[in-house]
Amino acid sequence: MVKIKVRKWVDKILRDKDEFYKDDNLKSQVELHNYLLDQVIDLEQAIIPAKIRYFWRNKKSFLAKLFGKLILWVILFASFVFAAWFFGFKYDPTPTVRHPHVIYRYLESEAKDTTYIKTRIPNVQLVMIFPTDPTKDWERYKEEMHFRFETTGLPDSAAYKTRRDNPDGSPSQYWGKYQMGQSARNACGIGNMSWSEYASNPEIQEGTFKAWIRIIYRDMMPYINKYQGRYMGGHQLTASGIVSMAHNVGEAPTITFLTSNGTQIPSDANAAATRFLSLGGYDLTPILK
Repeated sequence: MVKIKVRKWVDKILRDKDEFYKDDNLKSQVELHNYLLDQVIDLEQAIIPAKIRYFWRNKKSFLAKLFGKLILWVILFASFVFAAWFFGFKYDPTPTVRHPHVIYRYLESEAKDTTYIKTRIPNVQLVMIFPTDPTKDWERYKEEMHFRFETTGLPDSAAYKTRRDNPDGSPSQYWGKYQMGQSARNACGIGNMSWSEYASNPEIQEGTFKAWIRIIYRDMMPYINKYQGRYMGGHQLTASGIVSMAHNVGEAPTITFLTSNGTQIPSDANAAATRFLSLGGYDLTPILK
């Protein structure tokens, strides 16, 4: 079979546009070959339907077995696809953890300096992984959110009254220690509260932030269940990280980030919202009760 294919390939290459007129004997052989080849092709076109009619009239059992094998292969293929879907075997094109220059950082905070690593290895991708840490509870989560992101470095007494006005003098909608926007305050039932009342009541701010995170967590639960444990934006996705991003830029942009496999990165006025994913590995489930 291989020799026949090679001969056909060589014959196809060795074609002469002048029809081998300088060698009459070769020319006649080529013409005979081409004539017989055309006859074989015509015969094949006629004989295949004839074979089918023959089996249909005389050997229906053979066709039945052939058809049965075809159906069996289709069923096996469909079963394999269904099993893959049912057990969650899905293609995940996340490239981060497969990159040849990846340093896995078992860190709690993105605040650790990585300048040296990036200088020494320009192509490095820093992947933040969050190991189990029983001390990362709700109270510690609030502290990190407060000191690292929302009212950075301010003591609580000053943080509760932070940001009534923007730098240009216009009123800001983001209030207090956790920079709660108007939509967040509306969702928590205090949308009509005045700035002075809100700024002077730390208990209301703490309770509102807890209620807000609870709302986000429950809204984002389907996406948390689907995406936690994957790697996007240099971070291992966790429930608290996803919730933190949604607190920063909203639920819809966070969902877009997740469903686009991290290619569509939301941002606020300061920077990309992926920085909030570093608030990962905190156990926020107690506040859902």
